[in-house]
Amino acid sequence: MGKIMGTIFNLMFVGYFAYEASRNLRDLSEVTVLTLLNRTPMWLITVITILVVSNTVRYGYRVLFLMCMILFPMMLLGYTLISILIPSTGIFHAGLILPVLENGWNPIFKAAFPKIISFPFGQVVLFLVFYPYARKGRNFNKVVITAYIVTALALTFINQLIIFVLGTKIAAYSTLPLLETVQMIELTEVFERMDALFTLLLFLGLGIKIAAFFHGAVIGLERVTGVNYKKWVFAVGILLCGLSFLSPTYTEHIEVGRGVTLNYSSPVFQIFLPILLFVVILLKKRTNKKTTP
Repeated sequence: MGKIMGTIFNLMFVGYFAYEASRNLRDLSEVTVLTLLNRTPMWLITVITILVVSNTVRYGYRVLFLMCMILFPMMLLGYTLISILIPSTGIFHAGLILPVLENGWNPIFKAAFPKIISFPFGQVVLFLVFYPYARKGRNFNKVVITAYIVTALALTFINQLIIFVLGTKIAAYSTLPLLETVQMIELTEVFERMDALFTLLLFLGLGIKIAAFFHGAVIGLERVTGVNYKKWVFAVGILLCGLSFLSPTYTEHIEVGRGVTLNYSSPVFQIFLPILLFVVILLKKRTNKKTTP
């Protein structure tokens, strides 16, 4: 894109990654207040969280992904256990999914574009920051595509379980639908507080997302300024704390996220700009081939 436009585009993506990290930071703080520490000031939870995440970011992307590899079996086991217990404890009602396609495909496409495409699937644009650091092997593309497909199927499966338990209307208006679903699991004298397990999984997931977007922001700043990303961690951490309190209430925070962000800003960074950059790459490759003797 050239030095000027490239810098502008890079800073735009830095802002997008920072904003997404701040939204996840606010989500984690709100969930903590709702589920565990309802008498603790939210600003204190936010500060403690950003300190922990900043320490992870300070050690670099390699440590982040190694940590994800260590935590992955725990998260997989937790969600597998939840997926088994929901049907086996009698709270699963297949009839709640009916009627299927009552009004045809049009409502589905309206719901999918741009909201479901933007969140969560479009957020994989973040990994474009990390691909240059990946060790390229013969199966690299195959592994990436397989991981995306498995993740998409897992997300769809979990959301379907929620509908089987809560129904479409309650699930649509619930603040934490999976938490409400898990709280209904009751296996006498064996599993009665599954919400604690879900809260742990949610904290791990949100913490990793904050760290990943945080990394994207500081790596972008390093590429623009040439200053090592570690020197940007403190400043960006303060920025994330401030951005997380942009919405005075959690209701407004959700409304902005589901309305403005998903409909307007996210498609720009997840669809339009990546396509534009891809087209520019193809044009430059074609130009280079023509000029090469």
